[in-house]
Amino acid sequence: MPLDERGFHPVAVSRNGVAHYAHHNEGSAAEVVKLGLQVIEAVRAELGLDSSIFWGEYQSVFTNLDKVADLPSQKGQSDRPVIERATEQLAFCQAQMVFGELTTAVRRAQSVSSWWAEARHADVQETVARTTLIAALLTALDSAGDRIRDAARELLVAYDIVPYAFPLEAPPSPSEIEQRARTAVMVKVLLASSVGSAIRRVHNDFSALSIAPILAEVSTSGRLLEDALAKPGTRRWWHNCPACGYSGNVYGDLEPRGCSCEQEWDTCPHDDRSEGVGSIQSFCCPFCGLLLNHSAELAEAGVAPETAEPSDASPASG
Repeated sequence: MPLDERGFHPVAVSRNGVAHYAHHNEGSAAEVVKLGLQVIEAVRAELGLDSSIFWGEYQSVFTNLDKVADLPSQKGQSDRPVIERATEQLAFCQAQMVFGELTTAVRRAQSVSSWWAEARHADVQETVARTTLIAALLTALDSAGDRIRDAARELLVAYDIVPYAFPLEAPPSPSEIEQRARTAVMVKVLLASSVGSAIRRVHNDFSALSIAPILAEVSTSGRLLEDALAKPGTRRWWHNCPACGYSGNVYGDLEPRGCSCEQEWDTCPHDDRSEGVGSIQSFCCPFCGLLLNHSAELAEAGVAPETAEPSDASPASG
């Protein structure tokens, strides 16, 4: 080996007891990569592998990261994994992150609710513990939802699925828009579903806290459906989230749309002579962060004007 234990020390430090390299300083990162390349080259030589075949176009520069960076990229768009596989990989990573965030939230809630617990009546302590847990969980979910929305958009932009922008002289066919929307919904729902997966894992790890039923109760109460920015008296609507099953907010022209049938009142099949609402512009779930903000995406996900439900009713939950 070209390195002794002392020379290899930066690589060991970068691992620092975890499964992946953990340096964040660019200089340290470059040093670790260079040391790793030296070891790889030694192993290649020991195995007798042809250098030109093993390193390819990088044969003369692989030990110099600056020269490697200057080489033109040979990886084209066709070399990328298909978007379904890329989404699955990203969803797995997101589920791991959300699980860690929720686990931290639960432990922090337990710690905080224990402060001065001995001075409280048992009923009061139970309320404090429950309220603290709900606040910690919803804060963690809110943060995770923001990150998952950003991750979904970055992936969709990278694969040229969004934005839905086309030249005026070459408008897209309805089938092309539908295909893009179908892919966008697949990506968004799959990534957002990682939150539900994390919730179930945390629920199993802290079964005595009944985390899943608590979140279901919050969903049923409709408290997260309240929009602080909405004008007084504004009609609010909810829809079961296609990713996590909890109740999500529907935004748009939510005034009732009168039915167009000509039947008498007592024979009209529409409740209150209404066929739903005027129009829906977007859907956002406060639990998993799913955001659908295009009419074709909403249609693909089944969030349509005729399916909207008033949020003053009791929302269902999954």
